[in-house]
Amino acid sequence: MNIVKHAFWLFVSLGCLGTACNGGSDSAANALDRVEPYRSKCIETLCSQQQKQCTARASQRCDECFDHCTSPSQTDFSLCASICDSVCESNCSSCSYSNDECAKQGVVLQPPPINPEIALETQRYVALCIPDWPAEIAMQYWARSFRHEFVDVLRCELEHGCGSTNECPLQEWEMTEGTVGTAICQRQQQCNSACSDDVHAHVDNIEFLLRPDLAAELWRCAGETDCAIAKACWAALQPAVGIGSYPDAKSSGS
Repeated sequence: MNIVKHAFWLFVSLGCLGTACNGGSDSAANALDRVEPYRSKCIETLCSQQQKQCTARASQRCDECFDHCTSPSQTDFSLCASICDSVCESNCSSCSYSNDECAKQGVVLQPPPINPEIALETQRYVALCIPDWPAEIAMQYWARSFRHEFVDVLRCELEHGCGSTNECPLQEWEMTEGTVGTAICQRQQQCNSACSDDVHAHVDNIEFLLRPDLAAELWRCAGETDCAIAKACWAALQPAVGIGSYPDAKSSGS
C-alpha cells in the first residue's frame, strides 16, 4: 500500500479522535510546531545547462564516430579509432553566460524538526495498534508535520485502546474541514501538473492535524503565481504531508 493510502487510513483511525487536554504553554507550543518557510533556489544555471548540453552533444558525436569505425565499410579500425579519440576530447568547460545567471528555479524546504514527544508516542502507538506499518516512517511523518496537540490524541488512544473514539472527544482544532489540498491541486492543474483526487482529499483531511505554520506554507504554495515555483514548492512540500520522504529523513534526527 503506498504512503498516501497509509496516511489516509491513519487519518480515519486517528484523525477522528480528540485530545483530553491542552499541551503545554504557548512558548513551548510555538517551539514544538516550528516550520521554516520554504525558499526559492536556483537549481540550474545557464552555464551548467549549456555545459550539460555540450557534454550530451559531444558524447553523441563520440559514439557516432566509434560506430562508424566498426562498420563493415571501415578498413582501418586503428586509424579511425585514433581520430575518434580526438573527437571524444571535446572541452565543455567554457561558458558564454555569467556564472550566476539562473536557468531553472527550484524550492528548498528544511524538514521541520522532530517533536520528541510525538516521536516517542508514535513508536508506542505503531507497536500496539498498527504493527505492520514501519514505525520510522510514521515517526518521520507525524513527529515532523503534526501539531503538538497530536501527542494527546496518541496518548488517549494508548490509554483507552486502539480505535477508542468515545473516550477521546473532539476538540475545537479538530473540527475544521480542510481545503488546502483542493487549493493545491487546482493550482497544479492550472500549471498543467497532475494532482489526483486521492491526493487533494488526503491533504484536505489532514489539514487540521498539521502544524499551523506548515498549513500556512501549503496555502502559500497554492497561491504562487509563477508555475515553475508552484510546481517546485508542491514537490518540496509533499514529504511534509506524507507523500514520499525527505531526502535526509533517515539520517537526520532534527
